[in-house]
Amino acid sequence: SVYSMSFMFESCFSLEYLNITSFDTSSVTMMVSMFGNCYSLVSLNLSNFNTSNVMGTGEMFINCISLKSLDISSFDISNVVLMHQMFYNCSSLTSLNLQSFKKSKAISFVGLFFGCKEIKYLNLSNLEGSSSLISINSMFRGCNKLVSVDISNLNLNNSSILSYLFEVCVNLEYINMSNMIEASSVDV
Repeated sequence: SVYSMSFMFESCFSLEYLNITSFDTSSVTMMVSMFGNCYSLVSLNLSNFNTSNVMGTGEMFINCISLKSLDISSFDISNVVLMHQMFYNCSSLTSLNLQSFKKSKAISFVGLFFGCKEIKYLNLSNLEGSSSLISINSMFRGCNKLVSVDISNLNLNNSSILSYLFEVCVNLEYINMSNMIEASSVDV
């Protein structure tokens, strides 16, 4: 069984397409920077990935600057602790289906969508987070085409760092934070 796929394709600068639909990921616990710095990667279908045991997805797609299509519609993030900068600088992505993002044990969403400058709508209404969530610093920073974001169920009860959360989101018209549990001590 394979337990780690971290850095598996990292810095495959010229890789444009990749078919990994046959991968068995049921035992994998770490996917940190799995596709990091794959500058030329255009499309990726990970809908077959079983991520129920994964604890680390930090920087998984960091700097995938040409990525236009990403299917992670079946991702189970219920055991993920390390999730920082997962989509950092995916500057060509125009949309993401995150309906499968529900309960999470993540301690940080720092820079999760930082630099995703083509995305207009992000629906994270199913994402609850956990009482362990400390920081959502720069989560949407640099998403300058973002019009609407829903983080209405995110648990910020123990979060203390929300700095730069929506910095440079110059087109943002709608933010749903309606059911959010308020942060106890917030640094903004």
